[in-house]
Amino acid sequence: GLALFFAASQAQLSLEYYQGLFLIQDGPYVFPVVTQAKPETSNYVRFRRGDTYNVWDKRGLSIRAGHWIYDTRFKELVVSPKLFSPDQIKANVASAARGERTLEASALAGSLRLGTDVYFLPRWIDKKGYTWLEALVRVDLSAATPKPQLMGRFDGMSLASGVVDNRLFALNDLPACVVRRRSDWGTASYDPLAEQFLFTNIGQRLKAYAHLEVNAAAYIEALDGGQSRVGVADLETGVRNDVLEDRGSIRILDTYRPLCAVVKTLDRVTLRNLQTSAALDLPPDAAVQRTPYGVLAWWPQAAPEHAILLDPARWEGVADWKLPAPDDAGMGEEPVPVKPPTRPFAKSRTQ
Repeated sequence: GLALFFAASQAQLSLEYYQGLFLIQDGPYVFPVVTQAKPETSNYVRFRRGDTYNVWDKRGLSIRAGHWIYDTRFKELVVSPKLFSPDQIKANVASAARGERTLEASALAGSLRLGTDVYFLPRWIDKKGYTWLEALVRVDLSAATPKPQLMGRFDGMSLASGVVDNRLFALNDLPACVVRRRSDWGTASYDPLAEQFLFTNIGQRLKAYAHLEVNAAAYIEALDGGQSRVGVADLETGVRNDVLEDRGSIRILDTYRPLCAVVKTLDRVTLRNLQTSAALDLPPDAAVQRTPYGVLAWWPQAAPEHAILLDPARWEGVADWKLPAPDDAGMGEEPVPVKPPTRPFAKSRTQ
């Protein structure tokens, strides 16, 4: 059990909990871990070259170069012959008239700067919440009067969400994106010199992915029978390595090494090191978060009573914390809070 697990650990760190923060003590320093923070989301992106600015926010794309100002939500792209046939254009206009779709872009799937060029991938969302169009445009920051130019469409749709996402990345100095193409998925890119869109097939039934190094991604695919499959793929070549199949709900912990997955079922949460295959079962209400000192797990998630700090290589414990039990005289009363730390707080350390 966990008792033997920690008895075998020779931890030099200590772990405390105080007012919603876990505190990892390393010698004279204390590293705070916020457990209730929501992921930060951005509602705009900005690119600048000298006096030329490109800004995407809730108003769409705004370009300013000296006294030159240009604003757009790409309404014209919905009726562009470069993207649609005449019949498709009529259908798009009719859908907009019925209120099923909008002619203006609703969100931004990604943006990327390569040299003096900035690429934007605006996306259009229908009234049911589904993305029905994404288009790649380019802005030359070196132009005297820069305006967006339509490149075309990737062969598939990104997995973007929210108002502003970051799904574009550079692949061999080309703008690229992981996309779904019907049941297939893979890497879509655009070669501006050849004016050609490219697609490298990687797999099928993509549920989610996490971009790792420049050319790598961890993926989760759906399988028959309610199972999911996890693996790592080279986004340039399409070479893949399947490492895990499970019926539980799977998510990639983060993009740091060693790569880890969190598998949740009704009766447990399982941590899996996808590089060593080491696994550790935790209570079903456990939460997990990476820190510079290892992986922190605690439960219950909202009101922690027990926490462990783990070395993800073999899931060996390096620190343990439990909520102090009330003494006999204090039965039925509120637990005694942990005293605040007296050591200095350490600055955040990069992993």
